[in-house]
Amino acid sequence: MMSGCCSNMGPLLPMGIFWDIKSCGIPEDVNPQYLVTNVLSVLSDHLPNHYPELFYAYGDAGDIPTHLLSLWKDEHGFTLHHVRPDVGLGVQMLTDMMVDLAMKYPYPLPSALVVISGDSRLENFIYRFGHTGYYAFLLRHFTGPVPEHLSPPIKFLDWASAAGGLGR
Repeated sequence: MMSGCCSNMGPLLPMGIFWDIKSCGIPEDVNPQYLVTNVLSVLSDHLPNHYPELFYAYGDAGDIPTHLLSLWKDEHGFTLHHVRPDVGLGVQMLTDMMVDLAMKYPYPLPSALVVISGDSRLENFIYRFGHTGYYAFLLRHFTGPVPEHLSPPIKFLDWASAAGGLGR
């Protein structure tokens, strides 16, 4: 993880990234070895004064090969929160993410919150963060237009494009 006092544009601010690996898995056309690097690169284009303080993923540990988890942890401080698939993955994962967002994200404004999820139940929660002064980003698969009532303050990015290093 990068940290430090200042960039050429002012002080660096933390960014928390929360990834739902069940609803936004690794796209087939993306080399998984570079996925986290690609996502961070795209986000740095949109948030040049922010660094990844947290990078949490939620889901079944069996969905991501162990060597990738180790690589992502070593290079980026990536942490996987295992959610057992037999306990209602969607509800448990959503609950865990919301608790972590609320409890582990006490960063100063205008820090950034990035959620990678296809679960529309998170949109209103993220919307509230955006209205309190945080930079709020939602990376998801686009199957239709961005909901007008959420944009702004949420910036939407396409998950598959960001995972592939596109969407700058």
